[in-house]
Order: sequence, then C-alpha cells, then structure tokens
Amino acid sequence: MELVTASAARESLLKLSEVISQAGALPVFVNVNAATLDELRFAAEALKQPVVVASTDEQGSLTGAFVIGTLEPTQRETLEVVSQLEEADAKTASQAAESAAGVTAWNNRLSNLASLRLLQERKVGKTKLYSLTVKGLAYGN
Repeated sequence: MELVTASAARESLLKLSEVISQAGALPVFVNVNAATLDELRFAAEALKQPVVVASTDEQGSLTGAFVIGTLEPTQRETLEVVSQLEEADAKTASQAAESAAGVTAWNNRLSNLASLRLLQERKVGKTKLYSLTVKGLAYGN
C-alpha cells in the first residue's frame, strides 16, 4: 500500500486500532512512508487518539517506536519517566520525576497509560510495576 489518507486512517485503520486495543493488544503501524505518516498523524490528532508507529530491522524486530497524536503533558512526562527507569511503580516514578505530583497521582498516570496500551502492567505482590509496551517507545519523532 503506497498511501493511507487521513480519512481512510480515521474510518478504518484507527477504528480497527481501537478494537485491537480493547482486546488488550497494542496496534503498531510499521514501516509507513512519510506521506502515510503525515496522514496518520492528522487523523490521530483529530481523533485525540495516540497511535504507535515503528520500523523493523533485518530480524523483524521493532525499532524506533514513537507515539503520534495527542498526549497531554503529564502523559508525556509519565512516558519519559518510565522510559528512563525501564520499569517503575508509582512511588519510584514520583521520586524520579521533576513534577511535584504525589504517589497517588503517579499511580493514576501510570494506570492511564496502561489503559492506552502504551505501558504494560505486572503485579509483584501488591505492587504494580509498569514498563513500556514497546522497548524504546517515545513521544513524537
């Protein structure tokens, strides 16, 4: 496929993306060309829906993964902190962050990004640990 227009992305790909997310998986648009990336970005911003885009290496592994679309500043900060720490609970993230938000706020932030499938969650005892769903995931490109 050479080009996916914003209207095609909005009406088909991003709706399919929502269904995949509801099933518990993270849809990733892989190896898109510049024109399609612009169209996806436009559609994602219009729908206020974050979308993950990446490339693949020779072995087929994802590389250079990034989020396009709308993320609020607190969501961006949360993604950056988890990326730096590789794995974090709310307490660790709150201590590592520049913002003055408390542990409860960080728990909500982490949970929010997990609901968007940008973070994955695992429990160790009573503690929830969060990590990036796709290694190296960042906001924008």
